[in-house]
Amino acid sequence: MFPSFLKRWTGFVFLFLLACGPSLHDIIPEPDLLEKLQHNQEKITSFRGMGRASFSLQGQKGSVEILVVAQKPDQLRVETSHFLGYPLTTLTIHKGKLIYYVESYERYYVGKTGDPAAQKFLPFGLQEKDFLNILLFSKSAYEKFKNHSKYQLSFLDIQEDEKQKLFYPRGFRLSAKKDQEYVEIGWNQFDLNPQKFSARLFELEKPPQARRIELSSSQKVIPIFKGEEPEDLPKDSKDK
Repeated sequence: MFPSFLKRWTGFVFLFLLACGPSLHDIIPEPDLLEKLQHNQEKITSFRGMGRASFSLQGQKGSVEILVVAQKPDQLRVETSHFLGYPLTTLTIHKGKLIYYVESYERYYVGKTGDPAAQKFLPFGLQEKDFLNILLFSKSAYEKFKNHSKYQLSFLDIQEDEKQKLFYPRGFRLSAKKDQEYVEIGWNQFDLNPQKFSARLFELEKPPQARRIELSSSQKVIPIFKGEEPEDLPKDSKDK
């Protein structure tokens, strides 16, 4: 959960500390973006960041605090919280297993990486591998969305890490081309290629009070980015 996991970050020094948060208005032109991606040569193998995600999805607008740890080839942890600090969701990926825990409803979804069921809670039909590639500023993320018929991916305000000589954006925006829907994440603090993370960081045991739900059999899943609370809880076909 967000508060307990946040404590693990104490004592770490971030390479970028952005006191007032990023100003995410300047979209990087494609030639400049390609130049920086080629310069990096996929050398960002791990990432740690804290920031805010703002969004307008399915008629709902809102924002959440977000905490991310990502590590190649396929390890990911994403935690969201209310701006007052209470936890909302936790997503972990490790060894082909996907866990998605919704704190407020005590729902513990279990699935496999690569399963299209992940699109039930990630926006714009994203799979978890797409999300990981975006976070690691991978050229493969750019190539996937370069000529996408429905969605556009933009990287914002790219800076250079003077020590590692690598480029990284202070935020990114994924938006729908036909309407006003979007998700935008801006980093307040982030760190490139920190020391290798323990595998335990990407594991999440089921809380005793939570209900285990097979993601593949769940008809509707609470999205990771959502606005106001729905009037009715989603009905899952198989709760355990």
